[in-house]
Amino acid sequence: MQKNSKTLVIGFLIIVIIALVVTLMGGITGRNVSDKAIISVEPKFVNAGEYIDITIKPTTSGFNKMYRICDGRTDSCRVEYPFKCGEYKCNQPLTVRYKTHADWDGLYYVKAFDYKNEEWVKSYFTVVNE
Repeated sequence: MQKNSKTLVIGFLIIVIIALVVTLMGGITGRNVSDKAIISVEPKFVNAGEYIDITIKPTTSGFNKMYRICDGRTDSCRVEYPFKCGEYKCNQPLTVRYKTHADWDGLYYVKAFDYKNEEWVKSYFTVVNE
């Protein structure tokens, strides 16, 4: 009877260890997989002619390497510029710096196409021209 109890305890411990390894596998591999693509612009308020930092965090399918900067009032895109990444898409997080134009004033947004969700992801910022 005691031999069966030891076997049962050892079997239970093995199952617990396997469950822990499987649960922690994401942390061990270092991969941070997300189903939501993120694009952000900092600072949110900038003087005309100053720089903005554009950061992307793509999904597993990536972003199109071309981003656009558009006028928030008219939705007309004034700039189309490539991220410095793969041939046609970006699969890794990155940040680029872009100098706003001296004649810009008002609400603008940066957008890039997310392949996984098949949609444009946007982030808004305001340019002040004094």
